[in-house]
Amino acid sequence: MNTTSRRAAAAGVALLLAALLAGCTTGTNSSVDDFPVQATRSTSLPADFPRVQVPLVAGRVVAAIGDAAHGWIVAIAPAGDQGLAEATNRLAAAGYLTRSLRPAPASYTGPGYDVRLTDAGGTIVYAVRRR
Repeated sequence: MNTTSRRAAAAGVALLLAALLAGCTTGTNSSVDDFPVQATRSTSLPADFPRVQVPLVAGRVVAAIGDAAHGWIVAIAPAGDQGLAEATNRLAAAGYLTRSLRPAPASYTGPGYDVRLTDAGGTIVYAVRRR
């Protein structure tokens, strides 16, 4: 991925995260309702992220925010070309079922968690919430 593509992907992820957080503050129904706006963004998974229950696509964490009380948003730059397909396959293998017929964002429900999955310019974004 060249520098321009990385910057575009990072900008897309930043806009997506901002939109999700803005939706929370206006009371809209998003997967991270009531998420604290003052939360800090990291490039590593939060300590309480359910790594075993919510399998992530292989790659580099670009941004991650959240906690068990409010849910998590994780953006990953996938290692391969099939990021969204791999992410979907990993969720299916872990027992997640599709909850929506819309292609984006795709919604899944699984063992204890709901997951919204989006491809933001090649970066895979997970919005995860405990059921």
